[in-house]
Amino acid sequence: MASSSPVRSSPRGLSDSSSPVNYNTPGSTPRSTPRTPRSARSLSSHVPRTPTSQTPSRRNELGSQSRHLIPSVGGGGDEKVSSTSDRGDTAARSVIWGTTVSVQDSMNKFMKFFEEFVDSRTGESLYPDLLREVLEEDVRHINLDCKNLHEFDPDLYRQLVFYPAEIIPIFDMCIDRITQRDFPDMAERERTQVRTFNLADVKNMRELDPCDIDTMVAIKGMVIRCSNVLPDMMSAFFRCVSCNHTEEVSIDRGRIDEPTTCQNCKLKHSMEIIHNRCMFSDKQILKIQETPDSIPQGETPHTVTVFAFGDLVDVAKPGDRVEITGIYRAKPKRVTSRQRAQHSLFDTFIDVLHIKKSTKNRYGAEDSKASR
Repeated sequence: MASSSPVRSSPRGLSDSSSPVNYNTPGSTPRSTPRTPRSARSLSSHVPRTPTSQTPSRRNELGSQSRHLIPSVGGGGDEKVSSTSDRGDTAARSVIWGTTVSVQDSMNKFMKFFEEFVDSRTGESLYPDLLREVLEEDVRHINLDCKNLHEFDPDLYRQLVFYPAEIIPIFDMCIDRITQRDFPDMAERERTQVRTFNLADVKNMRELDPCDIDTMVAIKGMVIRCSNVLPDMMSAFFRCVSCNHTEEVSIDRGRIDEPTTCQNCKLKHSMEIIHNRCMFSDKQILKIQETPDSIPQGETPHTVTVFAFGDLVDVAKPGDRVEITGIYRAKPKRVTSRQRAQHSLFDTFIDVLHIKKSTKNRYGAEDSKASR
């Protein structure tokens, strides 16, 4: 797919996966300032909370939104933790701060699911064969049916729904490890991303509320509008006008952290951006509207703004009936475009992870062979 402006794909590395843990989720480096953690919440019930400030992020920026790892120490008040305890045991008990997600436990659970889940129709392992097919067809993503995950491991499915920005990157890392282990001749190719779809609960657009923010949701509707393909900057390239020293800066939450001083000649305010050396990703904005059969009588149809990145750009066209799976997010409105001051009101949108079309006579993003 061609864009109106030159677009460079990001180099292979941890940032190429769709991960949240510098899971790569969602080309990102750890943020200089940690994201404010959301309040702890139960997996069994939702507690409405104030949305966190966040700009639309590409899938491979999920890693920049992950929380810090802290040791999760259990036991009663009389139990003491020895300072000389084995570091491996401590790492195994580590969880992502603000969540119940243990990175090592989640990796072990997903590896077990990926290798041991058996397709009820064929009686054979499903996902190892699917990964081989994806690699042979040179497709950069593998689709994960969430109903299969819910059937095999309900706890891991629950964590995926409530903490997608932490779990999806872990899935990507597991797929990369399996590829390097089982397909070493294909280990140098671009990383394969996991795209989740077929959630057990498909929400109505009218049911989306603040308690769904930062969770994975699935909605059905009709595409009514698609923007042009937009170049979304992933990293900026700067060059010193005095000594020609160059520096590459990753985008942090939609902001470019422009270097104020050249690291070579120490001259201040001498760095200029070189646009044709920057790296961009394709981006598209879609409007999804309720289908006519789901609109209550006498009501106006609801719409949801959706951001698609990378291979998901131009997958859906106006008029298509689709099922969107993605992460429900919120960002504050600015008073003016030239000021950083923000309103207390928030705009909501969905960062797309998967698009499933209702049309069956052509390939869609849900097909493992749908290469572009």
